Amino acid sequence: MEIKCDVLVVGAGASGSVAALECAKNRLDTIIIDKDKHIGESIPERIDITENVGLEGIFKKIGLTVKDRTNRMRWFSPEHSLDVKSKISDLFFKRGSSFDSFEVINVNKAVDKGVELISNAKIEHLRTCGDFIDSIAITAKSDSILLRPKIVIGCDGNNSVILKEFAPKLKPENHSKMLAYGVMGHNLEIEPLATHIFFDALKLPGGYFYLVKLSDGLGVACIVLEKSRTNNPPRHYFERFIKGNNFLKESFRNFKPIKNFEGFGLIDSVKKRGIGNVMLAGDAGRVMDPLFGYGMGNSIISGYSAADIASFSIKEGDPQFVEQYDKTLLSNIPNLENNYEIRGRYNKLRNDDFNRIFLGLLEGREPNRVEFSEDVRPLLDAFSSIMH
Repeated sequence: MEIKCDVLVVGAGASGSVAALECAKNRLDTIIIDKDKHIGESIPERIDITENVGLEGIFKKIGLTVKDRTNRMRWFSPEHSLDVKSKISDLFFKRGSSFDSFEVINVNKAVDKGVELISNAKIEHLRTCGDFIDSIAITAKSDSILLRPKIVIGCDGNNSVILKEFAPKLKPENHSKMLAYGVMGHNLEIEPLATHIFFDALKLPGGYFYLVKLSDGLGVACIVLEKSRTNNPPRHYFERFIKGNNFLKESFRNFKPIKNFEGFGLIDSVKKRGIGNVMLAGDAGRVMDPLFGYGMGNSIISGYSAADIASFSIKEGDPQFVEQYDKTLLSNIPNLENNYEIRGRYNKLRNDDFNRIFLGLLEGREPNRVEFSEDVRPLLDAFSSIMH
């Protein structure tokens, strides 16, 4: 069986579900395929957190669902704590296969608007012509289907088939990997809707620890680490950090866990994310923030941007619009390229650096930049930009 369409979205995670919904809003003939039998079943049930940067306009246009949000934070260095009312709010999203998860809600909305969903799909073969994908052969429920899209939006994750096909031209470059381990449960004894974030160069190598209690009482705690700087699984660091921190020990005193989760993200870069009639979004496009490992916000922005470019391209009948994707994406995620360098500088921070930065912010003044090395100053700017 052969099916033609305007847009084929490969992958129904965060970026793919947003791309499909935006395509539906623009009345494009769209198909979304996913390897899972049920949307989100390969995504561990969890709460994802991201900064609300560049997202409000997207929320308003296509009606995305946010589980909770807050602009109250408590930051901790090894010796200081700082209460922050940030101009940048934290957003929380439910992930996984439940009926109220981010991807399930979006895909269902897209299907209601006419998008065709093909689940349990396995890509058998890609036929390319230069920089263009001419067709993709899949099997789904024992059926062989040949898809003939005008534009392909690849949202198929870290192990993207689409990225591998064009790897010699897109030139993915490995930098590192971020690991995460977390738990969800009840009776976390902290104030609700205040993100607690801990920094410790020795105990949280290359990363941080956060916990929050949402408005419905659900507590979430997670550790994020850089793999190259660890010798044990992230759960080991998670449990050790709680045991060695009096505030956390008290917070978890009556905690009742209901679910744990873990995952990873690649801090890779690619030469470009748009080629021919193909655009890569989410983890397939390597858009995870290399500094703090935020993936959700950038996945939403990249999926939306790719679908928006696809709409212009289809309506104008000009596939060359795809060449604008990289420029559009980097303007919508302005810190993506710079944060690769800052990630390296972050790994050089010592605990006395964190303590001095926090002490200066706690006293309501910007620390004397002369006191800090060039490795510390970009991180000082990052903290200050959130506060002011």
